[in-house]
Amino acid sequence: MPFGYPQQQPYPPPPRSSNAGIFWAIGVVAVVGVVGAIAAVVVLLGSGDNQPRSVAQSVPVPALTSAAPQPTDTSAPATPEPTSPAGSTDLSGVLTPTVKAALHGNTYTRLSTKGGSCASNANSALQKVLKTHPCSAPVTAALYTNPGKSVRVSVYIMQFATSSDAAAVSNATNSHASPALISSPRRGVGYWTLSRTQGSRVIYTVSCRSDGGAVGTNTGPVNSAGRELGVEIATVLIWKN
Repeated sequence: MPFGYPQQQPYPPPPRSSNAGIFWAIGVVAVVGVVGAIAAVVVLLGSGDNQPRSVAQSVPVPALTSAAPQPTDTSAPATPEPTSPAGSTDLSGVLTPTVKAALHGNTYTRLSTKGGSCASNANSALQKVLKTHPCSAPVTAALYTNPGKSVRVSVYIMQFATSSDAAAVSNATNSHASPALISSPRRGVGYWTLSRTQGSRVIYTVSCRSDGGAVGTNTGPVNSAGRELGVEIATVLIWKN
């Protein structure tokens, strides 16, 4: 047969002139009964195991839509964490006139710098979070452009009192909490916001097209530029510590 289970030949019937058939049937029933009892014990032992088990769960990633004015991305490459929360390190030498990123080897050129309080540089969603987790120092920020000058990336470094405050603020990026673009090319332009924590700091990159065009997907050049520059700045901060 091409499908189905393998077939077995039936046992030959015992001779009519003897009682072997009766003993043969009794033996088969006894063997089946023993096998059934063993199987039942195995099932009961398996089902009676009440020990806790670890179950791997996947965390859903927020949906990304190009229509959203402030798309976010939580899949940024991880950067090494410092052994202790970042302190009051001088950040003047971090956002330098040029930054050569090791991730893809691109060199970004600084166009301008910016300071001020965290709240004055935040959109309404981020301002709400900062009321509960306020910054402990003014921001350090700068505007960069990629080698082809097709993408602008606003980089913000925000300092908080504790690493827990920094984590809470960074997590709010999924709810469109973001610093503002530095020198927006036009009103209502779309942009990508990426955030990463490093001790008690949050490093933001807010990137957009230099001509104010559509920002594209999370694998496009706008998001990629923000990702690369953000990783480099976070790495530089680790060495500065």
